[in-house]
Amino acid sequence: MNTTVPDLRKVVVMVVDGHRDTLEMFDHVLQATGAKVITAGSALRALATLRTVVPSVVMTNIEMPDIDGFSFIAAAREIPATRHVPMIAVTGVPLHRQRRDWKDAGFARALVKPVDPFMLCAMIVEVISEATAQASVGTITAPAIQRLQAAARASCEITRRLREDSREICEQASILRSKAAQVRVARRHRGLTPAA
Repeated sequence: MNTTVPDLRKVVVMVVDGHRDTLEMFDHVLQATGAKVITAGSALRALATLRTVVPSVVMTNIEMPDIDGFSFIAAAREIPATRHVPMIAVTGVPLHRQRRDWKDAGFARALVKPVDPFMLCAMIVEVISEATAQASVGTITAPAIQRLQAAARASCEITRRLREDSREICEQASILRSKAAQVRVARRHRGLTPAA
């Protein structure tokens, strides 16, 4: 097992848990890695804090007295600034016994207590890396999508013009065929008419 403690000096971790001893334990472990830790003893306090502070990652207990972790993540996703902040669910109940699936709720990961500090820190690094990669892909692809949309609009415009040109060519070809037929008829008629 890798016991190298990750460097989380640039990371802001919010920990949401109704148990003071759990908050203190996570605070101690995360600060030892250099992370800045924000603790909230309830989901409602955490939601109030999220309106002014945007952490790098949020860890929340699922079983809380005011609102549970599933309701908390749904409410946090309603705040524009925290819509894409990765969240880790922490629970004392086995995951298969939860009333909802943590993935469907939008959590990036889930941990069952007791939590291994090294696993926790490694998980924080993973979810932040994944969120950063997704944000980078979004930033890179947005201009590419805009260029594709512009190209598609230009292509539609070119197709429309080609159709109009094609219609005009067909109309002119029809007029020319009609005139050619008239000339043939006139020649035939002249050939049949006796010379004066």
